[in-house]
Amino acid sequence: MVSDELIDKSKFAYIIVEKQIDSSFNIELANQTAKRLLNFDRSEDKSLAALAAKNKNLACLVDIIEQFEATNTDYKRYTLQLGNDLYTTHISKIDENQYLFEILKEYKHDISEISHELKRPIQNIKTLTETLLMGAKDKPVMCDKFLNNINDEIDRLSDLVKNLLKLSQLGDLSTLMSTAESDLSELTHKASKSFKEKVETKSIMFEMFCDGVIPKKIDSDLYNHLITNLLDNALKYNVPEGFIDLCLTKKGLKLRNSSIGVKEEDVNELFKKFSRSASSARIAGTGLGLTIVKDICDLFSWKASATCSEDNVFEINIEF
Repeated sequence: MVSDELIDKSKFAYIIVEKQIDSSFNIELANQTAKRLLNFDRSEDKSLAALAAKNKNLACLVDIIEQFEATNTDYKRYTLQLGNDLYTTHISKIDENQYLFEILKEYKHDISEISHELKRPIQNIKTLTETLLMGAKDKPVMCDKFLNNINDEIDRLSDLVKNLLKLSQLGDLSTLMSTAESDLSELTHKASKSFKEKVETKSIMFEMFCDGVIPKKIDSDLYNHLITNLLDNALKYNVPEGFIDLCLTKKGLKLRNSSIGVKEEDVNELFKKFSRSASSARIAGTGLGLTIVKDICDLFSWKASATCSEDNVFEINIEF
C-alpha cells in the first residue's frame, strides 16, 4: 500500500484508483501535484465517474483505465494531453484492484522550440560581430549602429533566458506554491507602483480601479509576476498617446489597452509559448509574457482569455 505521505513527497503527479465491487472506480489517494495539475478536489467525491462527469481531465483517465484493462498487462505508458501540453502517463497495477497513475510532462517538443528561439539572437550576434571584424569596426557610424544592435540582441537573449527560467519554475510539478491569505488590491497597487513611472515617460494614460479589499489565498510572488507581465505586455505593444486600464473586482481582473492590433485568428494563440502576432514582428519580445500569465492563472485555477476589437483595443480577462 502506498501512503499519502510518500506520494506527496514526489515531484510527479500521483493518483491511486481502486476498482469497486460494482466495477466502478474510486480515487483513493492523490498528491497535491495531481490535484493541481488535473484541477480537482478529492474531498468533493471519491467516485472517478462522478468527478470525470464535470472534469474532462479526469475523463481522460477513465479512457486510459478502460484501454489498460483491455491489454491485460501490469504496466503501460500513455500520452495525455492537458491544454496545450503533453504528459507521459504511466499506469501500473499495485494489486488486483488498485491502479497507480504517475504523470509527468513531456519536454521533447519544448526543447525543440527553445533551441530554435535561442538560435536566432545568437546567430544575429555572430553575423553582426563577423561584419565588424571584416571592416565595419573602422567606420564609426556603422560600428556604433552594429554595437547597438548587438546590445539589443543580448538584451533579448537575457529576457528569453529569464522568462524560460520562470516558465521552468512554474512547470516544475515539484514546486509547491507558498500560499497565504492576501489582499489582491494591496498586491496590485504594489506591483503597479514602479510601472506608473514607466508610463509617464511613454505618454500613455494609465488608470487603475480596485474594488476594495479582495481576499484570496494565493502565492503573492506569483501574483506579482502575473500583474507585472500583464502591464509590461500592455505597454510594449501600445501606441503613442494610448491608454491602459486595469480593473480589479471580486469576480476577476480585466486589463484593456490601446494596441498595435492583433488579428482575430492570432488572439487565441498569444498564450502559447513563443507565439507573437504578425503586427508585433518589429517589436523586441520573447513571446513568453502571456504564457507566464496563463501558467500562473492555471496554478491559481483562474481562467484567462483575450480579445481584440476592430479599433485595436486589446483586452485580457481573468476570471477568479
